[in-house]
Amino acid sequence: MHPPRSRTADAITLGFLVVGLAVIVLALVALVRDVRDDAAWAAVLLGLGLGVWGLWFRRLGTEDAADEATPNRSATGRIGTVAIVGIIAGGAYWLLRGTLDRTAAEASVVTGITLALWLVNRVLDAQIRRRRAAGDTD
Repeated sequence: MHPPRSRTADAITLGFLVVGLAVIVLALVALVRDVRDDAAWAAVLLGLGLGVWGLWFRRLGTEDAADEATPNRSATGRIGTVAIVGIIAGGAYWLLRGTLDRTAAEASVVTGITLALWLVNRVLDAQIRRRRAAGDTD
């Protein structure tokens, strides 16, 4: 039996996929102009990380309802961690690479997104650990 679908989780997933795709498209446009643009390559990494994080977020709800004997539980956690590392690395490099070319608003937005996603990832990891621990004691 499948768990009920959450519209909020679907909206978050769709939002991250759309934003990730938009970042990748804009980065590819910049790469077509100059393939040596390292900030554009970092933006590709950032866009991929955003999309993967959105898919990982959506999978969290289905994983809770799945059988506890699922062998890929640790792989799912690694996917989220890799996505966050990609987002932080791509966003930080993009931010640091173009500090003179970026406005203060752009720098603030990228920094806010990076820190917020890191915080959300930490909170979700802690919540998953608490659920597993509560499930192990029952």
